[in-house]
Amino acid sequence: MKARRVLLLVLALTIGAASGEIPDETRRAAYSANWKRLASIENRIRATRPGRRETPVRPGNIEEDEVREIQRVTSEIWPGASIKISTVVVGCPCEEGPSCSDQVWVVRHRPAKAKGLLLSRIDGHWTIGPVQHWWFDYEHLQARRPLFHSRWAYWDAEREFYETFPACAVSPAGADRETPGDRQ
Repeated sequence: MKARRVLLLVLALTIGAASGEIPDETRRAAYSANWKRLASIENRIRATRPGRRETPVRPGNIEEDEVREIQRVTSEIWPGASIKISTVVVGCPCEEGPSCSDQVWVVRHRPAKAKGLLLSRIDGHWTIGPVQHWWFDYEHLQARRPLFHSRWAYWDAEREFYETFPACAVSPAGADRETPGDRQ
């Protein structure tokens, strides 16, 4: 029943926003009613922001064929760039899915500017995982912020985008699956 009311409120806000009939007070009330759920999503998003992890270190660290695979993946994003590969760590946030086993932080180095990328080992292959993909898309949304006609329009788009954050697999008991690499 609560989900139906939220859905109706969102629908009313969407229709009203399209026609320009929703006053700021109504928008504020809608955000206030939904703030706890959104705060929970935002907290999880912040906790899984891609970054370098130091532990738990994978025994044997990294093999030569893995380095070549990582170079192939990063060359698609940073053609011709020189990269540094950190230590491989065991475990992934649950949003990466149950077949993610390890992660590694890769940095592209240019004079006076470095940029990092978190790769996940999913189904035995190094790739850009769902969380890193989400963050790429979020950065793209942030870069487009000046193009929105109002701050409310951007906030609406941002809140809607938060809903697309990868979800954890749910166990039969109803609890989220956690791995040793989960960062809460």
